[in-house]
Amino acid sequence: MPGLRSGRVFDERIVAVCQPSVLPTNTPFDLCALAEQTLLHMSGPAHFGDWDRYFDGTGLHAPKPPKHDRYLSYMVYLRAIQSGLGVGIGWRPMIDEYLNSGSVVLACEHECRTARGYFCSISERARTRPVAELFLNWIASAEV
Repeated sequence: MPGLRSGRVFDERIVAVCQPSVLPTNTPFDLCALAEQTLLHMSGPAHFGDWDRYFDGTGLHAPKPPKHDRYLSYMVYLRAIQSGLGVGIGWRPMIDEYLNSGSVVLACEHECRTARGYFCSISERARTRPVAELFLNWIASAEV
């Protein structure tokens, strides 16, 4: 957007996550077994194809989701995952807090790094404030 200055904060890293009881032997699924699980899907333009991106390059494809396994709200989606309704997509490092607490676990060891990422932006007006530039430079250089 015109007038914005942006810095990349971190890359998008997609992982499959589930409630611990979804894993029958407390061991993550291999990719083939994962593809046979109930895969939960986020709806919305930014998330169409999340599972396709996850499986990209593996030779596997995500099955088309039934309407009842699609979620509009990330909080409801995360709650469905934590409740054991299926396997969902998590974005690292944002999902790490839930992984660290044990409320979700990795459903598969596979991690997909995409070309997408997360950015911090400041407006032209905010750029007149030295603290805004300082913050942008700090957050964009942080190792997450």
